[in-house]
Amino acid sequence: MLSRRLPSTAVSFSWRRSRLPNLVPTQTVQMVQTSLESLSVCPNKVCMMAFCYSTSPQISADLTDSIPQPPSKQGPLQPGLYLVGTPIGNLEDITLRALRVLKSAHVILSEDTRHSGKLLHHYNIKTPLLSYHKFNETQREQTVLKRLKEGEIVALISDAGMPGISDPGTELAKLCVHENIPVIPIPGPSAFVAALSASGLSTDEFTFGK
Repeated sequence: MLSRRLPSTAVSFSWRRSRLPNLVPTQTVQMVQTSLESLSVCPNKVCMMAFCYSTSPQISADLTDSIPQPPSKQGPLQPGLYLVGTPIGNLEDITLRALRVLKSAHVILSEDTRHSGKLLHHYNIKTPLLSYHKFNETQREQTVLKRLKEGEIVALISDAGMPGISDPGTELAKLCVHENIPVIPIPGPSAFVAALSASGLSTDEFTFGK
């Protein structure tokens, strides 16, 4: 929940995701050019619904065809842990830098490999996926640290948004910092920031929490 504290009223944000099959671009409602397909504002609450991974024919795997795979672990990117922001509803809401990292990484840690597979397939990214979620992150940590110490490029993504923000990633980043392994954030979409920017409320002070 995201709440904005005002002198006489509390305003809260909540969001949920829904899957709509057979969605076509002409059926998609564009709202403030974010991936949020609907946003309603009322005096005490702002709610938004994002359609998870609606696709568009305008941008596809052609966008990443020119991004080379590194020939070895000493590729064009610095070895380390990359926290990569991913779309929160529309597959086009991803940066060119994020696509480059995902294509260049030796492995992608994913909260849900089936869900993330749709994103990788859309952009023709062949990097192997390895599940990494709250139920197995403790068991995966040493394996991932070993690969990082060997000089690999490891990308971490969540189902939507930035890893570590109400998603797995915080503990792994902490371990990497302790081991002097570079942790590189690749900024991407954020649901609560998008909602806040479209709410019309003052953004000087707000609280984000569960």
